[in-house]
Amino acid sequence: MSADIKAVVRRYIEEGLNAANTEVILSLLAPDAMRHGPGPFDSKATEWIPMEAEAFAQALGDVLPPLVIEQMVAEGSLVVTWAGRGVSPMQPSSENAAHRRAETGSTTLFVHRIECGRIAEEWVVEDTRPGDSEFK
Repeated sequence: MSADIKAVVRRYIEEGLNAANTEVILSLLAPDAMRHGPGPFDSKATEWIPMEAEAFAQALGDVLPPLVIEQMVAEGSLVVTWAGRGVSPMQPSSENAAHRRAETGSTTLFVHRIECGRIAEEWVVEDTRPGDSEFK
């Protein structure tokens, strides 16, 4: 079971959010899914998340690096995912790639509740402060 619910979240992040593919995003969200986190708090996820993904894609295009899943843990119906973004071409670089991510990248902690094979709730905590990541 944990492999199945982790696969839902992995597809949501990699094929949905990273590709700004609203069709994939909507297929993985329950019709009454709720989002708790940045953006309109406690918003209906099917309204907010596809709009946010499209806005990021239109505004930043190829400049915004994809989310890279660093860790995933599943227990019961919950999946906790730690994902990071690397450095975009617009940001300064360093000789050390790990140091570069910590200084200029961002990290996101997702918690998803899966119900009947779809995301029923999403909690998001983002850390975009260069060099201050608590997730180093």
